[in-house]
Amino acid sequence: GPRAPPPAAAAGGASAAVAAAGLGQLAASAAICALAGLELQPAAPLLSRSTRADMWRAVARRERDVFGARGGDAFDGLWPEDVAYLVNEVYGRRCAKTASSLGGRAALVLTRWRADRPAAVDNAILLTKREAEEHDTAGSTEAVPAEAAAAIEAALAAARTEERAEPVAGGGLLASLQL
Repeated sequence: GPRAPPPAAAAGGASAAVAAAGLGQLAASAAICALAGLELQPAAPLLSRSTRADMWRAVARRERDVFGARGGDAFDGLWPEDVAYLVNEVYGRRCAKTASSLGGRAALVLTRWRADRPAAVDNAILLTKREAEEHDTAGSTEAVPAEAAAAIEAALAAARTEERAEPVAGGGLLASLQL
């Protein structure tokens, strides 16, 4: 009698059907947006769990090593989920000063916006490692131009109240500013 196709062929057919369904969903989304007069906005990729954890541990180390906070890798001000929110939603996965993107040539880190307060959802800024070191050394936000500082303050205030603000760098609040 007829033989069953090899498992690889059967799996290939299934993945082709999944890809076709995904393309159909994309076409439907584009059509709905066009009918509504809206621009199709691709979703920002999420931080992987390991990247989120690495960035959280880096904030904890920075709190300990730069600011003298106690508690090793654990501290109360910022949770791994907060790191993902800050990176994705508040800063749009870009350095607030240089607009370098996460995953680019320069590593991005979170550090305190105001040095006199511990890192928290409403007191963290996403910068390249070099920019973060300069910011931490300056010890204040006075070196940041007033317009940029106001945009960062507004984004952090929205983060504090858990409102969804436009991403600072990705949404254009800081895109045209040179800090």
